[in-house]
Amino acid sequence: YLNVGPTHPEAAQLIDLRGPKMELLYDFPTYLEPHYAQMIKAEKLKPITIYPVAENNKPGAIKTAEEARIERKGSRVDVYGLVVRTHFTPDIVRVNEGDDVYFHWTN
Repeated sequence: YLNVGPTHPEAAQLIDLRGPKMELLYDFPTYLEPHYAQMIKAEKLKPITIYPVAENNKPGAIKTAEEARIERKGSRVDVYGLVVRTHFTPDIVRVNEGDDVYFHWTN
């Protein structure tokens, strides 16, 4: 299993001990236990309910579906798109075989 973040992969095995040789019946991942995790008081966090769209000043970010675009520079294709739940704009991107395609999604 892949090691991802502060959790380490764990596995459980179901083994039959009734016969002369042990037999592995089932091998499965189990709920991960965090290691090397840190805690802080919740009062130190200042969460926001909705990210203010106007404050997104990242290059390539778009704020409306009308700003979605596809730019081609030689074999490099940059797609600047918007994601709302399961809908992607633009939802169709046509490229040529061998093109380098870079997606810049704003959700």
